Amino acid sequence: MLADIAARTARIGGPPPPRTASAPPGSARLTRRRLLTGAAAVALAGAGGAVWATRPEEQRAGRTAKAPEPGASPSRTGAGRPGGPLGGPPGARWEYRADVNVGTRRVAALVDGTLLVPASDNQVHGIDARRGAPRWTAEGIGGHLRACGTAAVGRGTGPSGRLAGVEASDGRVWFSAPLGVSFALLLAPVFAADTRTVYAMGHRPGAGYGDKPQDLERHLLAYDLAARRLRWRRRLPPSDAEGAVGAVAEGVLLFLENDAVTAYRADSGAPMWRRALAATALDRRYDELTDRTVAAGHGVAVIGGRGCLCVDLRTGRTRWSVDPEELGTELKGHVMYGGSTIAGSAVYVTIVGQDLVAVGRDDKKRLWSWERPGTLSGGASPPPLLAGGYVFPQTGNGLGGAPEDAVAVDLRTHRTAWTLKSVDSEPADVQLLADPRTLYVLRGNRLRAHPLP
Repeated sequence: MLADIAARTARIGGPPPPRTASAPPGSARLTRRRLLTGAAAVALAGAGGAVWATRPEEQRAGRTAKAPEPGASPSRTGAGRPGGPLGGPPGARWEYRADVNVGTRRVAALVDGTLLVPASDNQVHGIDARRGAPRWTAEGIGGHLRACGTAAVGRGTGPSGRLAGVEASDGRVWFSAPLGVSFALLLAPVFAADTRTVYAMGHRPGAGYGDKPQDLERHLLAYDLAARRLRWRRRLPPSDAEGAVGAVAEGVLLFLENDAVTAYRADSGAPMWRRALAATALDRRYDELTDRTVAAGHGVAVIGGRGCLCVDLRTGRTRWSVDPEELGTELKGHVMYGGSTIAGSAVYVTIVGQDLVAVGRDDKKRLWSWERPGTLSGGASPPPLLAGGYVFPQTGNGLGGAPEDAVAVDLRTHRTAWTLKSVDSEPADVQLLADPRTLYVLRGNRLRAHPLP
């Protein structure tokens, strides 16, 4: 059956070839890989039906910035060069090595020309993005950062129920006033941000380690960084999920549950619409959330998981969808579609944790696809990164880390332009950040800047 689906999906857009009885000897891994990528791409190109039902004050902490610890100094690796088929990948403009790391618990941010990189002991290093020189080190802020305005925001490490922010310009740390919630059970309570407001989830005040999340009342809240005040807070029913996933765009806040996605007005927290999602066929992550992603922009929201659903951002009505069962019952329970990036009229969707397909935002028409060489990955990957005329797919966590630092796919030719090989032999989580002229690669304790043409 697997080989049969693989053969029937080999010619995308054409008539299906005859059924095949079995895969050629010695090609089981390749056939399975082509099955996963080909079937998913065809499903996006086909006319999948909808399978989801619709349900009708700041407290200053003082200046905490200080000089970086000894040994946290940049090392030059030579001038960068443009990448391409002839020139190869761009060399690193600079490299910074220190006690820094990223992964599930730590996420870096790029704010106003400063890279804010988590380190151990609830520290954050501020690195000049142009030169790679350390600017400051701040303390007292959790490692999962969310950029907002001139700062990056995370969970405060002091009294529970306060958010902490670090200013990109000088490393100044501030804490919010008590917000009437507890963040003690959450690694990353801040799950979305726009230009001036961060959106977070917390449990009832007083909740702490040892409490069961499924027994606790939750609160969704919006904190206005410009005014330094709580904009609104909304009560949610209990859930066994220990984390939060969401997105905000065009005045609409999306909050992803295990079994539904709900839209709220970002300015007031008033509910707009709710869509039910099937939770039984999805693997659970470490934090008890189903392994799903959500992206928003250009008038739509895209939810990825076992299937893929695109809805109108303001009404929740289906634009298009991919039925999870279009990929066959043999793959039941696997997460097939990961993070998405919405850019203009195109949606870039990751498949099987590492491959890429571009489809029309409004009609699901398959524009092009790209397959990463190598072994099959797994899990819901971060959204692809667009910068410098390239799209950079980001891998899932199924193999414990990416085999390379970055792969640049040319947006004009839809082919691999160049690959940044890793200098580290051990697998490690990789986070990519970018501004219009530079790709920043954070892997292990190394941060590198690569110029883009």
